[in-house]
Amino acid sequence: MWFRLIRSLILLGTAIFLASGGAGTGTLPIAYGQSAIPVWSSPQLLGEGWWQSLAVDRAGTAHVGWYHVPDGHDSLMYAFRPVDGEWSIPYDAIYTGEGGLTVRNALGVTSQGMLFAAYRDGTDHLVSGAPAFAAENAQNWNSPVKIGTGYYVDLLVDDRDQLHVVSSSGIAPSADMLASVNFEQLPCPLCGDLIYRRSTDGGLTWSGMRNLTNTPNSGSDRMNIWQGASGRIYIDWDEGLDWYVGRGAPIDVRFIYSDDGGETWSDPVILDGGDYKDRRPIQIALTELPDESLMAVWRYATSSDRGIYFQISHDLGQTWTEPEPIPGILARDMNETPLDDYELITDLTGVVHFFGTGLSYAGEGDSTSLYHIEFRQGQWRSPRRIVQGTNLIWPEWPKVAIGPRNEIHLTWFIRNDWFGPNSREPKLQVYYAFRPATLPEREIPGFVPTSTPQPTVAALPAFNPTPTPFPTLAPVDTSVRVSANRDLYAIETLLGALFASATLCMGVLVIHRYLWRR
Repeated sequence: MWFRLIRSLILLGTAIFLASGGAGTGTLPIAYGQSAIPVWSSPQLLGEGWWQSLAVDRAGTAHVGWYHVPDGHDSLMYAFRPVDGEWSIPYDAIYTGEGGLTVRNALGVTSQGMLFAAYRDGTDHLVSGAPAFAAENAQNWNSPVKIGTGYYVDLLVDDRDQLHVVSSSGIAPSADMLASVNFEQLPCPLCGDLIYRRSTDGGLTWSGMRNLTNTPNSGSDRMNIWQGASGRIYIDWDEGLDWYVGRGAPIDVRFIYSDDGGETWSDPVILDGGDYKDRRPIQIALTELPDESLMAVWRYATSSDRGIYFQISHDLGQTWTEPEPIPGILARDMNETPLDDYELITDLTGVVHFFGTGLSYAGEGDSTSLYHIEFRQGQWRSPRRIVQGTNLIWPEWPKVAIGPRNEIHLTWFIRNDWFGPNSREPKLQVYYAFRPATLPEREIPGFVPTSTPQPTVAALPAFNPTPTPFPTLAPVDTSVRVSANRDLYAIETLLGALFASATLCMGVLVIHRYLWRR
């Protein structure tokens, strides 16, 4: 009788366990969808503004900066979120002036706990820093250092705490140049090149300006500087059009790399998208795969071909796979905005994440939405919609960072009825979403002791920091998403089920032996 009862209990327990989905979600205190992928949080409003940047420090705190014009002042707004904490209110941390000139910006944080911002002040590019734990106070930011001029700017703090800044900078015309040059006959007069500088002492001193592109007949635009897990530093950009001066035309997308911390750089690696006469690639995003292969994503500068294409290189850009469209998503209409960007990043487990705006093949709505798509085990998973666009809301400019436990931090801004006849305030808003950790709980490292003296903290003149609260808005509905067409977690789920079944059997046998002895 006891044997039959034990056998029944084992079979029943195993069946219940398998029916409940196995052990695939039991080890992490997070919510999962049907395909065992963590669920994104609802979008959270951070404040009014646009052109946001994002950095996550080694303690897991997320830092976001963005451009806003409170009371007519051009300002770099700032907010932060401690690991497992709540967002601060937004602060106007750096005042840049007045006049409505866009404060493009980029954040980076050192292992010693210094937060740095490269930002646009008028038409100048400046760099300033503050202790990450007190960056909300404008008085704690160092006196800024001018490093160049231009429009786009990006900042990298590398794994040795060195600072790298790259910007798209044009040549300021002199009076003699304006009088002697026929600008109408030049292909791209005053178009910008990529200007690079670095600091090895925490921003105290900077290298001289170095022109990395030297393309007088075209612009170098929309660049990103980043570091792969290999330690190699990359810069990718669009070549041809200079949006800010309104000259040039798209030619191709390119990248260069450095194996010695920015001292020397490779020749440009060019992706021409097939070298078609009627369409040229733009909007490149690049990432390094776990085996140091490279993946590039781009789109064409036309609405006649709405694919978002990817290519892979196993030899550092010497050869590439043929361009293939990412399945399940179409690029947004080029007439909506020429200034959007894609994000492509590899997480701590080797999974590649693409973030971009576009439309779904599945046809849920006909407005531009923000999507997240994973690439794992050589396959693209189905798109997951983070925010649904409408005829009043257009998401744009996704920026992403990976935290120390493989959590994903994502920001973007929306244009709210930007061109519509019923335009309403606020027209521009910065949002944030979060995907929980996929690595087990572990101790979060603290900041390392300072080995390099930091610049003297100096108060910014004639500007007092003021916390700027914003009204709480209802989150954007994210309940609709495209269903996955394959489940790549089947093996993990099966192994988890077998392990749990074995554990259950052992427990029942122990109970049986105990009862038998009695």
